[in-house]
Amino acid sequence: MWFANPYAFLLLLLLIPLTHGYLRQRPAVRIPSGDAVQRVSPSVWVRFRHLLFILRCLTIFFTIIALARPQTGRAQREKKTDGLDIMLVLDTSGSMQALDFVLEGKRQDRLSVVKHALSQFIQKRTEDRLGMVVFGTHAYTQAPLTLDHDVLLTFLDQVQIGMAGDATAIGDAIGVATNRLKELKAKSKIIVLLTDGSNNAGKLNPLSAAEAAKVMGVKIYTIGIGSHGPVPIRTERGYTQVVLDLDDKLLTQIAETTGGKYFTAADTENLFKVYATIDQLEKSESKAQIFQQYDETYESWAWIAWGLFLLELLLRFTRLRWVP
Repeated sequence: MWFANPYAFLLLLLLIPLTHGYLRQRPAVRIPSGDAVQRVSPSVWVRFRHLLFILRCLTIFFTIIALARPQTGRAQREKKTDGLDIMLVLDTSGSMQALDFVLEGKRQDRLSVVKHALSQFIQKRTEDRLGMVVFGTHAYTQAPLTLDHDVLLTFLDQVQIGMAGDATAIGDAIGVATNRLKELKAKSKIIVLLTDGSNNAGKLNPLSAAEAAKVMGVKIYTIGIGSHGPVPIRTERGYTQVVLDLDDKLLTQIAETTGGKYFTAADTENLFKVYATIDQLEKSESKAQIFQQYDETYESWAWIAWGLFLLELLLRFTRLRWVP
């Protein structure tokens, strides 16, 4: 229930002077002595001497409710969303096995932590079509654009280190992702590319691929992960320390060419913050229309007020009649 005219409740302030006047009223008849009256057994109706005042207050209260126009019904919301098309481009080269990230108190390889962060990002983008490209020496589509994010999460779970080769073909990855987006008519077409290395494989030059993406209206956000110093990597003989080459300059140029932005994440906390930032930068627009179907119920309240008023009049001139 809601009220079409809620300001009518301000009239409840009228009950304040009414109550004050009732409490200050004096007996209407003066007699020289009350001894004789005190010996008379009071009628049971004397106990209801305040009923007339209560009925008057209730009459006013229910009248005010009627004036406020109570309505009942239901509201239906129709939501129209302009979703985005986003390709998630993920480096699966051999360097992603570096153990310089920590998740839930345990040292993890880079890919495992990235998959965890990506799964949260995917679950937040409920209105968008998402797809996935993986790359190493080669680049290919792991999952086409889809609104079925449960399926996409299944494909993400299947991603493994080295599944596309051990090198890093950033240009080819951008090319594959752009081809997935170029024919679509989405309001925004976005690539989120994550890598921990520099371009050392593939046929396409990364900057040329970025220029082509710009022409096709695709914006690229790039993410460089990992520290620049020596990092531990698990080998068949145990662990060894290696220095991996992250090309910050190239990733910055790719992003700026398309109007995107470059982010770095040297640890788990920053990686999650990067995906959260991108989630805030690229929001889907939604418009909502509300349809209401309601019934006026003020008549019921008015009838209650009218009935109480009649009851008050009946009692006032019969059983609860006051001496003038």
